[in-house]
Amino acid sequence: MPVATAAFATEALNWVLASPIISAELFLLAYALYKVTKAMLYDPLTSPLEALPGPPKPGKVFDLSNLMMAMDTVNSQQNQQEMREQYGKNMHIQGFGYWDQRLLTFDTRAINYILHQATELYPKAWQSRRMLSRLLGEGLAVTEGEQHKRQRRVINPAFAPAVLRKMDPIFHSKAEEVRARR
Repeated sequence: MPVATAAFATEALNWVLASPIISAELFLLAYALYKVTKAMLYDPLTSPLEALPGPPKPGKVFDLSNLMMAMDTVNSQQNQQEMREQYGKNMHIQGFGYWDQRLLTFDTRAINYILHQATELYPKAWQSRRMLSRLLGEGLAVTEGEQHKRQRRVINPAFAPAVLRKMDPIFHSKAEEVRARR
C-alpha cells in the first residue's frame, strides 16, 4: 500500500475511533447489516425445511403465491389436496418472502406433536402472531412459552370434566333453542 493511502486510512480510522457517536453509528449499521444478511441469505439456505418437498419458490423477493395458494378462501381445499397428492403430508412453502420458510403439514400425528409437546420448537410466525393478537388480543391462541403455560394453568380448572358435566344441561337447553329457531 502506498504511503499516502496508508496515512489517509490511518487518519480516517483515528477520526472514526475518536468520535464515540460515529463509532456507535458504524457499529449499529454493521450489526443491522449482519442481521439482515443472516435473515435473508444464510437462514433460508440452511433451514431444515429445505429438505422437505414443496412447491417451487416463485423467485421474487416479496411473492406470496405459495402462502396465498394454501390460504385462498375460495380454492384452498382443492389447492391443499393437490399439494398433498404431489408433495406428501409434510411440505415447506414460502411465506411472506423467500426468507420466510413455513412448514405445512397434513399429518395428524405431527400436528398433535407440534401443538402439545414441541410448541417451543415450532413457534408461530411473527406475522401470524401479530395478526391474531390484533384480532383476539394477547390470549391463549396467540401467546407462547411461559405466558401460554401461565394462561393455561389459570383456564384449565374451568374446563375440568366435572365442571363441564355441570354445564351439560345449559348446553342442551341452548342447543334446543337453536334447533327450535330453524
